[in-house]
Amino acid sequence: MVTQNNFVPVSSEKPSGFYRLCLYLVRLIAWLLLRLSKNKISGRENIPKTGGFIFASNHASHLDPPVLAVASPRQLTYLAKIELFKNPVFARLIKSLGAFPIQRGKGDMKAIETAASFLKAGHALVVFPEGTRTLTGKIGRIRSGAARLAILANAPIVPAYISGTYKAWPKHGKIKSGNVTVKIGNPIQPESSEDTPSSCAKLTKRIEEIFKKFEAEEIL
Repeated sequence: MVTQNNFVPVSSEKPSGFYRLCLYLVRLIAWLLLRLSKNKISGRENIPKTGGFIFASNHASHLDPPVLAVASPRQLTYLAKIELFKNPVFARLIKSLGAFPIQRGKGDMKAIETAASFLKAGHALVVFPEGTRTLTGKIGRIRSGAARLAILANAPIVPAYISGTYKAWPKHGKIKSGNVTVKIGNPIQPESSEDTPSSCAKLTKRIEEIFKKFEAEEIL
């Protein structure tokens, strides 16, 4: 079984052949089902070509992780609930695609420390600051985990806003075709290297402001 102790992230700068194959299939499905193409992804130039960073996105659907994989020119590592790794076959599959097990809602410091080590080693890590999928399609409460992780690893946060996945596959709903776009903002560098409530709150507020700005632009 894959655990936090034996997990080794895949390279983010040189994607494996298996990852490239899966990404090709995901792109094909995204184009057919969600009409997602490169011209509907803005700001890809804001993704660092090298070095670790946090890809922080809003979270409205199970479709969000593969959409981010299509949007990013680099291979991504994901935080995924540890229950998904119980089946060895499925665990091997999602591990190959960059998923990392985490115990949600339990103050999993081991996972945070491991994730910080991935970032320091130069990996690209996806984090959904809301912590779970929204029930309404609107931005939910932004938690402090992404900000704290960025401060611990001294890694930039690249904010992203996905529009359209909620309508295509909402929580507790059925999947259907949709029209998805992705906006990627400028990297945010932590101003402080000290993990304090004040520094975390300030960076968390900045993430929330950017998400709200993207959301407002989408409504207009």
